[in-house]
Amino acid sequence: LSDTVYIPPYANIIGDGQDKTVLTITDSSKAVFQFCDQTSTPGTYVLFQEGSTNIQSGTRPTNITLSGLTFKYDAAALKINAVPLLRVDCAIDSFISDCKFQGVYQSGDTSDTGYTGIELRGQGVITTENLILDNCTFDGLYYGVKSNHDIKDNTISKSRFRNLRRGVVFKENTITGNVIGPMRSKIHGNKFEDIEREGIYSGTSTVPTYNA
Repeated sequence: LSDTVYIPPYANIIGDGQDKTVLTITDSSKAVFQFCDQTSTPGTYVLFQEGSTNIQSGTRPTNITLSGLTFKYDAAALKINAVPLLRVDCAIDSFISDCKFQGVYQSGDTSDTGYTGIELRGQGVITTENLILDNCTFDGLYYGVKSNHDIKDNTISKSRFRNLRRGVVFKENTITGNVIGPMRSKIHGNKFEDIEREGIYSGTSTVPTYNA
């Protein structure tokens, strides 16, 4: 792929399994997939924007399933202004399973901190919530899963994080317009291997976030 594929509500994209159905992005400044509002039309996509209410509560990404896929940065592409392979924006009741997120990160390479498997985003009342991320692999990335945004009640389970700068990162930075950041997430039954910094990092907030 040379550009992003935008995923609307109720989409189900099912591949043959990790390392069998492989989606490679040739431009690291583009995501492979990004969730979009139901009011999007081909060529005109209603997308998440910082400080904006473009994605509306009634038409937000809902009940999206991604399974049996590998998302991959092209090894030959420069890591310049990189964005995450998958952007899950304002999604509710969605499921990502048996997916792999692959890069070519080498220890100590801080050339681009956007080099990430999945970014979870939301803002205010339109959060990413009730997402289940299960049995996935994150390999050779700066971050495995990250979020500095308002998200809640999400689960990361039975996944493998290896050869990363950081594994799961919540609220490393404060984003203008966000109220609290990631909260009430459950991270359990995962394996962390060859992580340069933290396997799980949770930043500070002015109120309890109840991440477990």
